[in-house]
Amino acid sequence: MRRIRLVRMALLMVALLSPTSLVSAQSDSSAQKNGLLVDYVTLHSIIIDGNRKTKPQIILRELTFFVDDTITLPDLTVKMEESRNNLMNTGLFNEVVINIKNWVGTSIDINITVKERWYTFPVPSVDLYDRNLNVWWAEHNHNIKWLQYGMRFYQHNVRGRDEDLKLAVLFGYSQQYQVQYNIPYINARQNIGLRFNTSYNRSKNITYGFANNKDLVHQDVDEFQRRTFSILTDLVYKPAYYNRYVFTLSYNDNKISNTAALLNPNYFLNGQTHQRYITAQATFIRDHRDIAAYPLKGSYFEITLSKLGIGLFDNVNVISGSTRFDQYIPFGKNWFVSSQNKIKLSLPRTQPYNLNRGLGYSKDYVSGYEYYVIDGQSFGYTKLDLKNRFLNLRIRTSENNPFLKGARIPITLYGRMFINAGYVKDDLYFENNPLNNKLLLGGGLGLDLSIIYDTTFRFDYAINKLGEHGFYFHVNSFF
Repeated sequence: MRRIRLVRMALLMVALLSPTSLVSAQSDSSAQKNGLLVDYVTLHSIIIDGNRKTKPQIILRELTFFVDDTITLPDLTVKMEESRNNLMNTGLFNEVVINIKNWVGTSIDINITVKERWYTFPVPSVDLYDRNLNVWWAEHNHNIKWLQYGMRFYQHNVRGRDEDLKLAVLFGYSQQYQVQYNIPYINARQNIGLRFNTSYNRSKNITYGFANNKDLVHQDVDEFQRRTFSILTDLVYKPAYYNRYVFTLSYNDNKISNTAALLNPNYFLNGQTHQRYITAQATFIRDHRDIAAYPLKGSYFEITLSKLGIGLFDNVNVISGSTRFDQYIPFGKNWFVSSQNKIKLSLPRTQPYNLNRGLGYSKDYVSGYEYYVIDGQSFGYTKLDLKNRFLNLRIRTSENNPFLKGARIPITLYGRMFINAGYVKDDLYFENNPLNNKLLLGGGLGLDLSIIYDTTFRFDYAINKLGEHGFYFHVNSFF
């Protein structure tokens, strides 16, 4: 059973709306100032306004220009745009405006005005303990037993240093208790960070297998069927604006009921009811997207190598690697094309069922197959989108609004055409699952609504290779 966070209470929807940002600079190769033709400028100082909580060094860390830099005007325009995007991608601000001030001869000042977000969120929470909303609604008859309810608490920008604290207490048939703390920078050079996470989950229902590419579920109102406990530490090294190295060490302790082990002896392999392992993982990320929450320009590359089980316990021994590459290209005024691609490989051939994940989870799916689970040891997919932005509103808010503080609210709509292809390589369960080891094709039309706090709602109408068609809903959110 894999849980996917989906819905947050509408309590915050009225006041919290997603960010926008502005850059003001001349983009010509030369400019006239005080009667002189100027090809380059020297940056005299950087002035920061509006950062009531955020420390100046957190803002300065994201800038691609520095005091005393001598910059040509075309390069200055590019650097200001890059810096604005870097600041917006921290998730700390509703709006960022970068302007040139005090231009005397070839000397200029750069003024950065930010409007900070609201950083404290005690959020009543309703989570979906299922692969995705579409499966819960259609396959599980939107049964409330698949919902978790409780409270999440988010405290962002702790100490004004971009640190985050997250707490979760959720109840229901599936229960979760979680503590996470993120420290992006622990050294003076601001290039090394740490993240800690610990969680405990237990559930009275369990997906113990799949047949005909549909989940097989067992539930018992009197007994928890699955318990998981994990401790995770990330060491993050960020030597440059766009490159990041993440080294992860985690401990996992999982238990299932005797009934679940009888239903699928391969859940942990060999009919075991207890699974323990340590994971060592290394990830490299190169992120050149303009706005990470909904990119329209740039690229993203990620490669991950993982070893599950490093010798201290002998019931897990899995090696996996994955790579992802996304490309986003604007053309014309409001047209955009994008491609998202991912490949995962893992060994050995025989793996515990709970670690044998393929397509049908979170963002790893082929459009039109949302109702199916297609597990296997390895998989790959590609997604191609063509989008048109036909509504792009900016609404000024009141300076007295504590959540938005006068920021301009963007409400953006995109029409989208898409085609997806994917393949899952499976050596274990393919006999009872006809979509395994088969080319998956899907495509259709969609509507994307980009609104509050990096939140995007996606409404799709898709048809798959089987001739099945229907409406599907997806959401990506800051929460």
